[in-house]
Amino acid sequence: MNSIRAGAICLFAFISGALPLVAGAADSERGERWEATLQGRFTNSETLNFDNGASAKLGSSTGFGFGFAYNFDERLAAGVDLAWNNVNYSGSATPAGGGAAQAVSGTAYVSSLVINGTYHFFDRAFTPYVTGALGVTYTDTGIPAGVGTGCWWYPWYGYVCGPVTYTKTSTDWTYAIGAGLRWDVTRGFFLRAGAYQQWLSAGAASGTPSFVVGRFDIGFKF
Repeated sequence: MNSIRAGAICLFAFISGALPLVAGAADSERGERWEATLQGRFTNSETLNFDNGASAKLGSSTGFGFGFAYNFDERLAAGVDLAWNNVNYSGSATPAGGGAAQAVSGTAYVSSLVINGTYHFFDRAFTPYVTGALGVTYTDTGIPAGVGTGCWWYPWYGYVCGPVTYTKTSTDWTYAIGAGLRWDVTRGFFLRAGAYQQWLSAGAASGTPSFVVGRFDIGFKF
């Protein structure tokens, strides 16, 4: 909770300090135009608790993404984002029949696909914005869930089948809200930075896990 509060305070101070610059900014030239973004993302560490006493501490992680959006006018836009990252974790697993907890660790592979809506406060090149998103998150925990048989075509060897280990995966609803600043540097190029609060409706977790995500975008308008 402290990280959420600190991030919100810093973002508010940043936006407040930038507001005097808006009056002198040029027109945005983004209305009725498409845009694409390349995204860098930083997610804070978080501890998750699960049924029957299991827990996992997720380390902070850096991820990437890309997106497309359409600007209906100078202020309102809607689009789609796809993002992914690898998250190292450590925690404990509790035996089903009782007994001492077992330490576990590994790397989870996470990807998200969301639709979003964004509102820019000013029809200028430099403006604060707010945004909301809804979609799904796919997580491959890397935890073995069984052994089966898989087949591949190999160079030189041809068609080969053999045992493979399946891992536990889940697909969950995710939603987020965020705010930040956007600068339309030229008619075809812009920069954007913001902070987001993201929630994950993981059914096995106690409560609704949430994460603070910092994001920096490089964008192109066409």
